[in-house]
Amino acid sequence: MNHNKFATVIVLVLALASIAAAGCASESSTSQVSFETAADGSYTGFDKIPAEYTPEQAASDGCMVITISQNTGSLYAGQNVFRDFLERCKHGDAFMRIAQFFDETLSFDDLIYKDGKYCLVNSERPDDVTFYSKLRKLTTTFGNPPRETTIYVLTDSDELTADDVLWSFLSSVSSTVTDIPFTQLGFTVFLDELP
Repeated sequence: MNHNKFATVIVLVLALASIAAAGCASESSTSQVSFETAADGSYTGFDKIPAEYTPEQAASDGCMVITISQNTGSLYAGQNVFRDFLERCKHGDAFMRIAQFFDETLSFDDLIYKDGKYCLVNSERPDDVTFYSKLRKLTTTFGNPPRETTIYVLTDSDELTADDVLWSFLSSVSSTVTDIPFTQLGFTVFLDELP
């Protein structure tokens, strides 16, 4: 292979790698999971997402895709993305992206497991970054008629209960119910089967 063909191949490989990095990277290896921030500490993982990103592109990139229209939400694609993320966490760093299409608005959540800590970052609040040591599955009986309800949260606590989380919905400040910090993984309500 001559030098010009080799250089062309290298440029193409780098271009394809940068396009893949802009997507959801559901199959990312541990060496690809990075947590990059700007000088002000805000997360920069959303910077390369195309402006006209579609649900079809997000699904093709391996995202969990949620569509919400007129207050009704549904899972468009990615039923197994969360389950796969949990499995990858057992082997090291992991990453998943949730793409949420609200009528004309697009929002992303990046769920990251890096160096033994979890973080959920929203594209509308990239400076709100908190790492937790645990991803917990909490269950309780709730509703009318009563049924088992499962809630996933990021927290550092073993004492946090599903009832604490549910009661926190009644207040805009969760610390009025519990002093235990947590972040709920709200996207899990769209999954048919929870891991």
